[in-house]
Amino acid sequence: MSPHEHVPVADDGATHAPPTGAGDGVSRSRGRAPVVYLDSSDFSNLACAATEPDRPHVARWSEIGARMRAAAAAGTVIFRFSHLHVIEATHVDAHAKPFAIARAQAIRDLCGPACFAYPNDLFLQECLAAGSGKPPPERPTAWRDDGLWFPDPGPLMLQWAEQVETSIREGLQTSGRPRPERRRFLRALRDRHGRLGPNLVSLTPPAARRQFTQAIAEEWMLGPRFVEEDLFFRCVAGEVPESEFEAAFVRALADVPAFVARYIDMAPERQALIGVLRNLNRDLFAALDTMRSKAAEAADTVGEEAARAMLRKLLGGPIGASFAPELRACIIDALWRTEGETIRRAGITERVWTDRVRGSAVGSLPGIDTLVSATNEHIHRNLGVGKGTRKLRMSDGADLVHLCYLPYVDVMRCDDYAGDVAKPLAARFGTMVTKISGLLEMLPSAGGA
Repeated sequence: MSPHEHVPVADDGATHAPPTGAGDGVSRSRGRAPVVYLDSSDFSNLACAATEPDRPHVARWSEIGARMRAAAAAGTVIFRFSHLHVIEATHVDAHAKPFAIARAQAIRDLCGPACFAYPNDLFLQECLAAGSGKPPPERPTAWRDDGLWFPDPGPLMLQWAEQVETSIREGLQTSGRPRPERRRFLRALRDRHGRLGPNLVSLTPPAARRQFTQAIAEEWMLGPRFVEEDLFFRCVAGEVPESEFEAAFVRALADVPAFVARYIDMAPERQALIGVLRNLNRDLFAALDTMRSKAAEAADTVGEEAARAMLRKLLGGPIGASFAPELRACIIDALWRTEGETIRRAGITERVWTDRVRGSAVGSLPGIDTLVSATNEHIHRNLGVGKGTRKLRMSDGADLVHLCYLPYVDVMRCDDYAGDVAKPLAARFGTMVTKISGLLEMLPSAGGA
Protein backbone atom coordinates (compact mmCIF):
# COMPACT_ATOMS: atom_id res chain seq x y z
CA MET A 1 0.00 0.00 0.00
CA SER A 2 2.95 2.25 -0.27
CA PRO A 3 2.90 5.01 -2.83
CA HIS A 4 5.69 3.26 -4.79
CA GLU A 5 7.01 5.33 -7.66
CA HIS A 6 4.97 7.75 -9.76
CA VAL A 7 4.63 5.04 -12.39
CA PRO A 8 1.37 3.08 -12.70
CA VAL A 9 1.69 -0.52 -11.58
CA ALA A 10 0.68 -3.32 -13.94
CA ASP A 11 -1.58 -5.89 -12.25
CA ASP A 12 -2.55 -9.28 -13.55
CA GLY A 13 -5.00 -10.94 -11.19
CA ALA A 14 -6.94 -11.18 -7.98
CA THR A 15 -5.49 -12.68 -4.84
CA HIS A 16 -8.93 -13.84 -3.70
CA ALA A 17 -12.00 -14.95 -5.62
CA PRO A 18 -14.62 -12.20 -6.02
CA PRO A 19 -17.79 -12.64 -3.95
CA THR A 20 -20.91 -14.18 -5.39
CA GLY A 21 -22.68 -11.91 -7.83
CA ALA A 22 -19.61 -9.78 -8.46
CA GLY A 23 -19.90 -10.06 -12.23
CA ASP A 24 -22.77 -7.57 -12.32
CA GLY A 25 -21.27 -5.19 -9.77
CA VAL A 26 -20.34 -5.57 -6.13
CA SER A 27 -22.90 -7.55 -4.18
CA ARG A 28 -24.44 -5.62 -1.29
CA SER A 29 -23.46 -6.38 2.29
CA ARG A 30 -26.24 -6.30 4.88
CA GLY A 31 -28.36 -4.10 2.66
CA ARG A 32 -25.69 -1.46 2.09
CA ALA A 33 -23.11 -0.72 -0.56
CA PRO A 34 -19.82 -2.51 0.21
CA VAL A 35 -16.95 -0.43 1.54
CA VAL A 36 -13.69 -0.56 -0.44
CA TYR A 37 -10.26 0.44 0.86
CA LEU A 38 -7.78 1.20 -1.91
CA ASP A 39 -4.03 0.81 -2.00
CA SER A 40 -2.12 4.11 -1.81
CA SER A 41 -0.54 3.24 -5.16
CA ASP A 42 -4.02 3.32 -6.70
CA PHE A 43 -4.32 7.01 -5.86
CA SER A 44 -0.84 7.56 -7.33
CA ASN A 45 -1.94 5.88 -10.55
CA LEU A 46 -5.16 7.89 -10.68
CA ALA A 47 -3.12 11.06 -10.21
CA CYS A 48 -0.78 10.01 -13.04
CA ALA A 49 -3.79 9.52 -15.29
CA ALA A 50 -4.88 13.07 -14.55
CA THR A 51 -1.49 14.79 -14.76
CA GLU A 52 0.68 12.69 -17.09
CA PRO A 53 -1.61 11.07 -19.66
CA ASP A 54 1.30 10.09 -21.91
CA ARG A 55 2.93 7.81 -19.32
CA PRO A 56 2.83 4.00 -19.83
CA HIS A 57 -0.36 2.29 -18.55
CA VAL A 58 -2.01 5.65 -17.90
CA ALA A 59 -4.73 5.21 -20.51
CA ARG A 60 -5.76 2.06 -18.62
CA TRP A 61 -5.90 3.98 -15.35
CA SER A 62 -7.99 6.72 -16.92
CA GLU A 63 -10.59 4.07 -17.67
CA ILE A 64 -10.22 2.47 -14.24
CA GLY A 65 -10.72 5.85 -12.55
CA ALA A 66 -13.82 6.56 -14.63
CA ARG A 67 -15.34 3.21 -13.63
CA MET A 68 -14.54 3.73 -9.97
CA ARG A 69 -16.00 7.23 -9.90
CA ALA A 70 -19.12 6.09 -11.76
CA ALA A 71 -19.64 3.23 -9.29
CA ALA A 72 -19.17 5.61 -6.36
CA ALA A 73 -21.58 8.16 -7.84
CA ALA A 74 -24.19 5.45 -8.43
CA GLY A 75 -23.86 4.20 -4.87
CA THR A 76 -22.77 0.76 -6.06
CA VAL A 77 -19.72 0.92 -3.84
CA ILE A 78 -18.31 3.30 -1.22
CA PHE A 79 -14.62 4.15 -1.39
CA ARG A 80 -13.24 5.34 1.92
CA PHE A 81 -9.80 6.81 2.61
CA SER A 82 -7.75 6.95 5.79
CA HIS A 83 -5.19 9.34 7.25
CA LEU A 84 -2.50 6.98 5.92
CA HIS A 85 -3.58 7.70 2.35
CA VAL A 86 -3.33 11.42 3.04
CA ILE A 87 0.07 11.23 4.73
CA GLU A 88 1.53 8.93 2.07
CA ALA A 89 0.29 11.36 -0.56
CA THR A 90 2.06 14.24 1.17
CA HIS A 91 5.64 14.55 0.00
CA VAL A 92 7.94 16.70 2.08
CA ASP A 93 9.96 17.81 -0.94
CA ALA A 94 8.73 21.05 -2.45
CA HIS A 95 9.46 19.93 -6.03
CA ALA A 96 6.98 17.04 -5.58
CA LYS A 97 4.21 19.35 -4.38
CA PRO A 98 2.19 19.39 -7.66
CA PHE A 99 1.99 15.60 -7.80
CA ALA A 100 1.21 15.38 -4.08
CA ILE A 101 -1.73 17.74 -4.59
CA ALA A 102 -2.85 15.66 -7.60
CA ARG A 103 -2.87 12.54 -5.42
CA ALA A 104 -4.88 14.37 -2.77
CA GLN A 105 -7.29 15.49 -5.48
CA ALA A 106 -7.69 11.87 -6.61
CA ILE A 107 -8.61 10.95 -3.03
CA ARG A 108 -11.21 13.70 -2.82
CA ASP A 109 -12.67 13.03 -6.27
CA LEU A 110 -13.24 9.34 -5.55
CA CYS A 111 -14.05 9.29 -1.83
CA GLY A 112 -15.46 12.73 -1.09
CA PRO A 113 -15.76 13.06 2.71
CA ALA A 114 -16.10 9.28 3.25
CA CYS A 115 -13.14 8.25 5.40
CA PHE A 116 -12.04 6.15 8.35
CA ALA A 117 -11.44 7.15 11.92
CA TYR A 118 -7.86 7.84 12.90
CA PRO A 119 -6.24 4.55 14.08
CA ASN A 120 -5.82 5.71 17.68
CA ASP A 121 -9.46 6.80 17.81
CA LEU A 122 -10.55 3.44 16.40
CA PHE A 123 -8.35 1.56 18.87
CA LEU A 124 -9.81 3.64 21.70
CA GLN A 125 -13.38 2.71 20.68
CA GLU A 126 -12.40 -0.97 20.64
CA CYS A 127 -10.88 -0.71 24.10
CA LEU A 128 -13.82 1.27 25.51
CA ALA A 129 -16.18 -1.45 24.29
CA ALA A 130 -14.06 -4.16 25.93
CA GLY A 131 -13.73 -2.13 29.12
CA SER A 132 -17.50 -1.69 29.28
CA GLY A 133 -18.10 -5.41 28.77
CA LYS A 134 -19.57 -4.90 25.31
CA PRO A 135 -18.84 -6.89 22.13
CA PRO A 136 -16.33 -5.52 19.58
CA PRO A 137 -17.57 -2.49 17.62
CA GLU A 138 -19.51 -2.98 14.40
CA ARG A 139 -17.94 -1.84 11.13
CA PRO A 140 -19.69 1.57 11.02
CA THR A 141 -17.79 2.52 14.19
CA ALA A 142 -14.71 3.02 12.03
CA TRP A 143 -16.48 5.09 9.36
CA ARG A 144 -16.84 8.85 9.14
CA ASP A 145 -18.76 10.80 6.54
CA ASP A 146 -17.59 14.28 7.52
CA GLY A 147 -14.03 14.14 6.14
CA LEU A 148 -12.58 13.99 9.67
CA TRP A 149 -9.65 11.71 8.78
CA PHE A 150 -7.40 13.21 11.46
CA PRO A 151 -7.45 12.58 15.24
CA ASP A 152 -10.78 13.27 16.91
CA PRO A 153 -10.42 16.78 18.40
CA GLY A 154 -12.46 15.84 21.50
CA PRO A 155 -9.86 13.50 23.07
CA LEU A 156 -7.13 15.83 21.82
CA MET A 157 -8.68 18.65 23.81
CA LEU A 158 -8.64 16.51 26.96
CA GLN A 159 -5.02 15.52 26.36
CA TRP A 160 -3.99 19.16 25.96
CA ALA A 161 -5.91 20.14 29.09
CA GLU A 162 -3.95 17.51 31.00
CA GLN A 163 -0.73 18.95 29.56
CA VAL A 164 -1.68 22.38 30.89
CA GLU A 165 -2.46 20.84 34.28
CA THR A 166 0.94 19.08 34.32
CA SER A 167 2.68 22.34 33.44
CA ILE A 168 0.91 24.16 36.28
CA ARG A 169 1.79 21.39 38.73
CA GLU A 170 5.45 21.53 37.73
CA GLY A 171 5.47 25.30 38.04
CA LEU A 172 4.01 25.15 41.52
CA GLN A 173 6.79 22.85 42.71
CA THR A 174 9.32 25.62 42.09
CA SER A 175 7.08 28.57 42.97
CA GLY A 176 8.17 28.84 46.58
CA ARG A 177 4.55 28.94 47.77
CA PRO A 178 3.69 27.22 51.08
CA ARG A 179 2.70 23.58 50.73
CA PRO A 180 -0.92 24.05 52.00
CA GLU A 181 -1.42 26.81 49.44
CA ARG A 182 -0.03 24.62 46.66
CA ARG A 183 -2.42 21.84 47.66
CA ARG A 184 -5.43 24.16 47.60
CA PHE A 185 -4.35 25.47 44.22
CA LEU A 186 -3.98 21.96 42.76
CA ARG A 187 -7.32 20.79 44.15
CA ALA A 188 -8.96 23.76 42.48
CA LEU A 189 -7.77 22.65 39.02
CA ARG A 190 -10.45 19.96 38.88
CA ASP A 191 -14.13 20.12 39.78
CA ARG A 192 -15.79 17.92 42.40
CA HIS A 193 -16.17 15.15 39.81
CA GLY A 194 -12.44 15.18 39.11
CA ARG A 195 -12.83 16.81 35.68
CA LEU A 196 -10.69 19.57 34.27
CA GLY A 197 -12.72 22.62 33.40
CA PRO A 198 -13.30 26.29 34.31
CA ASN A 199 -10.88 26.26 37.24
CA LEU A 200 -8.03 25.12 35.02
CA VAL A 201 -8.72 28.01 32.67
CA SER A 202 -9.08 30.68 35.32
CA LEU A 203 -5.87 29.57 37.01
CA THR A 204 -3.80 29.66 33.81
CA PRO A 205 -2.08 33.05 33.25
CA PRO A 206 -3.30 34.86 30.08
CA ALA A 207 0.19 34.89 28.53
CA ALA A 208 0.54 31.14 29.04
CA ARG A 209 -2.93 30.59 27.58
CA ARG A 210 -2.05 32.45 24.40
CA GLN A 211 1.34 30.74 24.07
CA PHE A 212 -0.21 27.27 24.42
CA THR A 213 -3.04 28.08 22.00
CA GLN A 214 -0.57 29.49 19.48
CA ALA A 215 1.46 26.26 19.61
CA ILE A 216 -1.66 24.17 18.90
CA ALA A 217 -2.70 26.43 16.04
CA GLU A 218 0.72 26.26 14.41
CA GLU A 219 1.04 22.48 14.72
CA TRP A 220 -2.42 21.83 13.28
CA MET A 221 -2.60 24.79 10.89
CA LEU A 222 -5.76 26.07 12.56
CA GLY A 223 -5.25 29.70 11.59
CA PRO A 224 -5.29 32.99 13.55
CA ARG A 225 -9.01 32.79 14.33
CA PHE A 226 -8.38 29.82 16.64
CA VAL A 227 -5.90 31.91 18.63
CA GLU A 228 -7.81 35.19 18.65
CA GLU A 229 -11.01 33.52 19.87
CA ASP A 230 -9.10 31.58 22.55
CA LEU A 231 -11.12 28.62 21.35
CA PHE A 232 -9.26 25.87 23.19
CA PHE A 233 -9.49 27.36 26.69
CA ARG A 234 -13.03 28.65 26.19
CA CYS A 235 -14.11 25.15 25.16
CA VAL A 236 -12.38 23.59 28.19
CA ALA A 237 -14.19 26.13 30.38
CA GLY A 238 -17.52 25.20 28.81
CA GLU A 239 -18.08 28.67 27.38
CA VAL A 240 -18.41 27.33 23.83
CA PRO A 241 -19.62 23.87 22.71
CA GLU A 242 -17.13 21.19 21.76
CA SER A 243 -18.64 21.24 18.26
CA GLU A 244 -17.01 24.65 17.66
CA PHE A 245 -13.62 23.22 18.63
CA GLU A 246 -14.14 20.34 16.19
CA ALA A 247 -15.33 22.73 13.48
CA ALA A 248 -12.00 24.57 13.64
CA PHE A 249 -10.22 21.32 12.77
CA VAL A 250 -12.66 20.48 10.01
CA ARG A 251 -12.14 23.92 8.45
CA ALA A 252 -8.37 23.46 8.51
CA LEU A 253 -7.93 19.80 7.60
CA ALA A 254 -10.98 18.21 5.93
CA ASP A 255 -10.14 19.64 2.49
CA VAL A 256 -7.42 17.12 1.66
CA PRO A 257 -5.80 18.91 -1.34
CA ALA A 258 -5.68 22.19 0.58
CA PHE A 259 -4.22 20.44 3.63
CA VAL A 260 -1.51 18.76 1.55
CA ALA A 261 -0.56 22.04 -0.13
CA ARG A 262 -0.21 23.86 3.19
CA TYR A 263 1.51 20.99 4.95
CA ILE A 264 4.30 20.74 2.36
CA ASP A 265 5.01 24.43 2.89
CA MET A 266 5.49 23.94 6.65
CA ALA A 267 8.97 23.88 8.14
CA PRO A 268 10.26 20.27 8.26
CA GLU A 269 10.53 20.27 12.06
CA ARG A 270 6.79 20.95 12.28
CA GLN A 271 5.73 18.12 9.98
CA ALA A 272 4.90 15.81 12.88
CA LEU A 273 2.15 13.79 11.20
CA ILE A 274 4.50 12.60 8.47
CA GLY A 275 7.34 12.15 10.92
CA VAL A 276 5.46 9.56 13.00
CA LEU A 277 4.84 7.33 9.99
CA ARG A 278 8.35 7.72 8.63
CA ASN A 279 9.86 6.91 12.02
CA LEU A 280 7.75 3.77 12.20
CA ASN A 281 8.94 2.66 8.75
CA ARG A 282 12.55 3.43 9.62
CA ASP A 283 12.52 1.72 13.02
CA LEU A 284 10.90 -1.48 11.76
CA PHE A 285 13.27 -1.61 8.79
CA ALA A 286 16.32 -1.07 11.02
CA ALA A 287 15.26 -3.70 13.57
CA LEU A 288 14.72 -6.41 10.97
CA ASP A 289 17.81 -5.43 9.01
CA THR A 290 19.94 -5.73 12.17
CA MET A 291 18.55 -9.18 12.99
CA ARG A 292 19.08 -10.29 9.40
CA SER A 293 22.68 -9.09 9.48
CA LYS A 294 23.37 -11.08 12.64
CA ALA A 295 21.79 -14.17 11.06
CA ALA A 296 23.91 -13.69 7.92
CA GLU A 297 27.06 -13.42 10.04
CA ALA A 298 26.11 -16.65 11.79
CA ALA A 299 25.49 -18.32 8.43
CA ASP A 300 29.04 -17.46 7.33
CA THR A 301 30.34 -19.31 10.38
CA VAL A 302 27.96 -22.24 10.92
CA GLY A 303 26.24 -22.44 7.53
CA GLU A 304 22.77 -21.41 6.33
CA GLU A 305 20.94 -24.45 7.72
CA ALA A 306 22.30 -23.91 11.21
CA ALA A 307 21.53 -20.19 10.97
CA ARG A 308 17.94 -20.96 9.91
CA ALA A 309 17.65 -23.32 12.90
CA MET A 310 18.80 -20.49 15.14
CA LEU A 311 16.16 -18.18 13.67
CA ARG A 312 13.46 -20.82 14.09
CA LYS A 313 14.44 -21.13 17.74
CA LEU A 314 14.34 -17.33 18.08
CA LEU A 315 10.91 -17.16 16.48
CA GLY A 316 9.67 -19.94 18.71
CA GLY A 317 11.08 -18.20 21.77
CA PRO A 318 11.39 -14.48 22.52
CA ILE A 319 9.82 -13.17 19.32
CA GLY A 320 7.32 -15.88 18.49
CA ALA A 321 6.11 -16.31 22.06
CA SER A 322 6.25 -12.82 23.47
CA PHE A 323 6.52 -10.23 20.74
CA ALA A 324 2.83 -10.14 19.77
CA PRO A 325 1.53 -9.94 23.39
CA GLU A 326 4.09 -7.26 24.20
CA LEU A 327 3.11 -5.15 21.18
CA ARG A 328 -0.57 -5.54 22.05
CA ALA A 329 0.08 -4.50 25.65
CA CYS A 330 2.21 -1.56 24.45
CA ILE A 331 -0.66 -0.20 22.32
CA ILE A 332 -3.19 -0.64 25.13
CA ASP A 333 -0.92 0.93 27.75
CA ALA A 334 -0.21 3.90 25.46
CA LEU A 335 -3.95 4.50 25.11
CA TRP A 336 -4.34 4.59 28.88
CA ARG A 337 -1.52 7.14 29.15
CA THR A 338 -2.75 9.42 26.38
CA GLU A 339 -6.54 8.95 26.64
CA GLY A 340 -6.88 8.47 30.39
CA GLU A 341 -9.30 11.36 30.87
CA THR A 342 -11.63 10.05 28.13
CA ILE A 343 -11.45 6.50 29.52
CA ARG A 344 -12.21 7.59 33.08
CA ARG A 345 -15.12 9.71 31.85
CA ALA A 346 -16.54 6.49 30.35
CA GLY A 347 -16.58 5.04 33.88
CA ILE A 348 -13.64 2.67 33.34
CA THR A 349 -11.16 2.56 36.20
CA GLU A 350 -7.53 1.55 35.84
CA ARG A 351 -8.28 -1.81 37.43
CA VAL A 352 -11.14 -2.50 35.01
CA TRP A 353 -8.92 -1.39 32.13
CA THR A 354 -6.24 -3.85 33.22
CA ASP A 355 -8.66 -6.75 33.69
CA ARG A 356 -11.03 -6.28 30.77
CA VAL A 357 -8.87 -4.57 28.15
CA ARG A 358 -5.26 -5.52 28.80
CA GLY A 359 -6.44 -9.01 29.79
CA SER A 360 -8.93 -9.38 26.92
CA ALA A 361 -8.82 -12.36 24.59
CA VAL A 362 -7.00 -11.97 21.29
CA GLY A 363 -9.61 -11.07 18.67
CA SER A 364 -11.75 -8.94 20.98
CA LEU A 365 -9.95 -5.79 19.77
CA PRO A 366 -10.25 -6.31 15.98
CA GLY A 367 -8.13 -3.43 14.66
CA ILE A 368 -5.43 -3.73 17.31
CA ASP A 369 -5.25 -7.51 17.06
CA THR A 370 -5.10 -7.44 13.26
CA LEU A 371 -2.22 -4.94 13.36
CA VAL A 372 -0.40 -7.05 15.96
CA SER A 373 -0.95 -10.29 14.02
CA ALA A 374 0.19 -8.70 10.77
CA THR A 375 3.33 -7.32 12.42
CA ASN A 376 4.14 -10.69 13.94
CA GLU A 377 3.62 -12.38 10.55
CA HIS A 378 5.81 -9.77 8.89
CA ILE A 379 8.66 -10.49 11.31
CA HIS A 380 8.35 -14.24 10.80
CA ARG A 381 8.42 -13.83 7.02
CA ASN A 382 11.42 -11.52 6.96
CA LEU A 383 13.98 -13.11 9.25
CA GLY A 384 15.33 -15.49 6.63
CA VAL A 385 18.89 -15.98 5.38
CA GLY A 386 20.31 -17.01 2.04
CA LYS A 387 18.79 -16.95 -1.43
CA GLY A 388 15.15 -16.08 -1.86
CA THR A 389 15.04 -13.82 1.19
CA ARG A 390 12.66 -10.95 0.56
CA LYS A 391 14.19 -7.50 0.24
CA LEU A 392 12.97 -5.24 3.03
CA ARG A 393 11.13 -2.07 2.05
CA MET A 394 11.07 1.19 3.94
CA SER A 395 7.27 1.31 3.48
CA ASP A 396 6.62 -2.00 5.24
CA GLY A 397 5.64 -0.33 8.50
CA ALA A 398 2.94 1.79 6.87
CA ASP A 399 1.61 -1.23 4.98
CA LEU A 400 1.06 -3.00 8.30
CA VAL A 401 -0.79 -0.04 9.81
CA HIS A 402 -3.16 0.02 6.81
CA LEU A 403 -4.25 -3.49 7.81
CA CYS A 404 -5.79 -2.26 11.08
CA TYR A 405 -8.80 -1.32 8.92
CA LEU A 406 -9.15 -4.86 7.55
CA PRO A 407 -11.97 -5.80 9.97
CA TYR A 408 -13.93 -2.70 8.98
CA VAL A 409 -14.08 -3.02 5.17
CA ASP A 410 -15.71 -5.38 2.71
CA VAL A 411 -12.94 -5.18 0.12
CA MET A 412 -9.29 -4.26 0.64
CA ARG A 413 -6.98 -3.58 -2.27
CA CYS A 414 -3.50 -5.00 -1.77
CA ASP A 415 -0.59 -5.83 -4.03
CA ASP A 416 1.66 -8.89 -3.77
CA TYR A 417 3.35 -9.06 -0.36
CA ALA A 418 0.78 -7.03 1.59
CA GLY A 419 -1.95 -9.20 0.09
CA ASP A 420 -0.16 -12.38 1.17
CA VAL A 421 0.04 -11.08 4.74
CA ALA A 422 -3.55 -9.81 4.72
CA LYS A 423 -5.43 -12.79 3.26
CA PRO A 424 -5.24 -15.16 6.25
CA LEU A 425 -6.30 -12.33 8.56
CA ALA A 426 -9.09 -11.19 6.24
CA ALA A 427 -10.77 -14.59 6.40
CA ARG A 428 -11.75 -13.91 10.02
CA PHE A 429 -13.87 -10.93 8.99
CA GLY A 430 -15.23 -12.00 5.61
CA THR A 431 -13.16 -9.30 3.95
CA MET A 432 -12.08 -9.77 0.35
CA VAL A 433 -8.43 -9.01 -0.45
CA THR A 434 -7.81 -8.36 -4.11
CA LYS A 435 -5.55 -6.88 -6.74
CA ILE A 436 -6.89 -4.17 -9.02
CA SER A 437 -8.11 -6.66 -11.65
CA GLY A 438 -10.20 -8.44 -9.03
CA LEU A 439 -11.76 -5.14 -7.98
CA LEU A 440 -12.57 -4.25 -11.57
CA GLU A 441 -14.44 -7.54 -11.98
CA MET A 442 -16.70 -6.41 -9.18
CA LEU A 443 -17.52 -3.02 -10.69
CA PRO A 444 -20.08 -2.41 -13.42
CA SER A 445 -18.58 -2.15 -16.88
CA ALA A 446 -18.12 1.30 -18.37
CA GLY A 447 -21.24 0.85 -20.46
CA GLY A 448 -23.26 -0.42 -17.49
CA ALA A 449 -22.21 2.32 -15.15
